[in-house]
Amino acid sequence: MIAARYPLTADETYYWVWSKHLAYGYTDHPPMVAWLIALTSAFGNGPLSVRLPFIVCEAVAAYAAGRAAIVLSGSALAGTAATLTVLLIPQGRLAIGEALPDGPYLAS
Repeated sequence: MIAARYPLTADETYYWVWSKHLAYGYTDHPPMVAWLIALTSAFGNGPLSVRLPFIVCEAVAAYAAGRAAIVLSGSALAGTAATLTVLLIPQGRLAIGEALPDGPYLAS
């Protein structure tokens, strides 16, 4: 899995440090990134444990898009297409589950 082997970026390391000093807000970002990383700190400090909550957020976003398409269109094919579209977004950061605010925002 790429998320486990790819080293943490400078931003991810910055957010990881935040997760060790939780607050209700930070100078340049809302607190959700740090709080999500803190949730998985019991699994260690490796890249996968830092990125795991963001991978889950992306899966939730893909599921929600698929369900919304089914509800709105009544077609399972539309749901599948919407889910695949979210999963296959041509953005490298989402593909490896990089720990950035994008994942939680996409899932909300």
